Amino acid sequence: MNDEPKNLRLPLMISQGELAAIDEYRFSRRIPTRAQAVRHLLQVGLRVAEMAEEEVQSETAGEEAQPEAVRFALLGSGTADFMRGLDEAGVAYSVLQPSPGLPQASGTMILIGVAFINAAAGVLIAWIKAKERRGVKFAMKDNAFSGEINGYSDPAAIAKQIQTALLVTAFDPNPRPDAAPPPVAKLPLPAPKLPAPRSGTDRAGRQKKTKS
Repeated sequence: MNDEPKNLRLPLMISQGELAAIDEYRFSRRIPTRAQAVRHLLQVGLRVAEMAEEEVQSETAGEEAQPEAVRFALLGSGTADFMRGLDEAGVAYSVLQPSPGLPQASGTMILIGVAFINAAAGVLIAWIKAKERRGVKFAMKDNAFSGEINGYSDPAAIAKQIQTALLVTAFDPNPRPDAAPPPVAKLPLPAPKLPAPRSGTDRAGRQKKTKS
């Protein structure tokens, strides 16, 4: 689809909020033009729609069906780097929007289809290896957190662990590179001390006038 000539126009009216969301998506991934960002969103949306339409059936009776997608929680300053890595690896994902009226946890929630888990595991390992202090936790079905990975973990083993997890949390406690430095407290300067006046002069050093 990417190799086809782009010679057809698609008239489309959108709202101001939708345009702002497209621009935010474009700038966060450093996409050169708005048109390229729209095409990329269209391709990702089509791939996610195809995954959502696929029905997962058990091979044997009574076997628990495997989920079609895995939830990822992205916390901290490395969110944009991780999502950029998914884009470069061709991993289709969707950003989960908070439900109106419900509290929203900090960070970004995304959904990755099981068909892209192997590629997502490679992105996850490279993301951790790129910067210190980054980490990942896996929430399993028994409400337990399990597993810690590093930049030298086996992608195939990590992919299996991701598939069995209810939630994968990737966190980066490092400060944002564009974050402003903390303000420096300014202490008041002490008042200057004036020398004591000499006898026969005022505090400015002028000679006092005497009455005759």
